[in-house]
Amino acid sequence: MDFIIKNHRFLPGLFLAGLFIFPGISHAGEAAKDLTPLANHAAYIEKTLQAPARPVSMRGVRFSSRDFTLRVVDNPGGEKWLLATAMRETGALAGTNGGYFHEDFRPLGLVIIDGKTTNSLRQARLLSGIITAGTDGIDLVRPAEAFPSGVADALQAGPFLVDRGKPVPGLDPNRVARRTFVATDGHRNWFLGNLGPCTLAEAGAALATVVGVLIE
Repeated sequence: MDFIIKNHRFLPGLFLAGLFIFPGISHAGEAAKDLTPLANHAAYIEKTLQAPARPVSMRGVRFSSRDFTLRVVDNPGGEKWLLATAMRETGALAGTNGGYFHEDFRPLGLVIIDGKTTNSLRQARLLSGIITAGTDGIDLVRPAEAFPSGVADALQAGPFLVDRGKPVPGLDPNRVARRTFVATDGHRNWFLGNLGPCTLAEAGAALATVVGVLIE
């Protein structure tokens, strides 16, 4: 998973568990193109972004941590649920794949679900961020930064794509894949979304052009 947070950072990866947005009152909504209002001031956004080598499709949900939280929902073996099924069964407004995993679907990096640590922190160049949710709200921290208190759910992934409104230097310009990302303005505004096939460098460049639309 990729991230945009704290003064516009973005973070990425391949995924084992899912990140799901849960409202204070359960609600489900159908997505439409461009901007579609959802429950509690959330909105679905679908856009085509321009990366250096190709147009990149983007879609996701903008929300406030005043009204929603994130939870990690495990998918052991990678075949338990389709994403849409998991969302319906958990009462989530929105959801996406998230987190790196081994070929046998064992998680790679920190995973906390309902207050229980199911996999430990991993030091690796790509695993540069941790998304957390708990009594103090939602946060995105680097592994070396202080961990928030009261964390109920957490997922380690990376790398950061955008920081302080600019693409992070050194992102891979070669491997093309679908990308999932989370973004924040460092306060209470968040965006959970995905991108069509692109490189990490293209993802950073494209997302840096729309951070204001996504999370402000």
